[in-house]
Amino acid sequence: MRSPHQALAQWFVRQITRPRKEYRRFVFNDPERLKSRIRPGDVVLVDGDQRVSQVIKYLTMSNWSHTAIYVGSALVRNPVLRLDIQRRFGKEARYLIVEALLDGGVVVSPLVK
Repeated sequence: MRSPHQALAQWFVRQITRPRKEYRRFVFNDPERLKSRIRPGDVVLVDGDQRVSQVIKYLTMSNWSHTAIYVGSALVRNPVLRLDIQRRFGKEARYLIVEALLDGGVVVSPLVK
């Protein structure tokens, strides 16, 4: 059974990670061009679409709310992880980022979502 503190914390995280109602993307990336230029270790700046992203941008006076590190195909080269990564991401497994999400912890995601 969850404590009242845990229940309140989970409710709060659900609220602030919901997508913003009026999110507009101002910069559109060309996925193929991005894939051809990005290199492992590059930091990817992100303008998130969640409510918490808007708060972060306001408090930090930044255009970006989030960062990720591009790892490319490094995880695919690991024999222990290879099959799982290829199953989860298919052909996008060659273009992966590592990011920390409020509601998911540190995760691996495709570069193009």
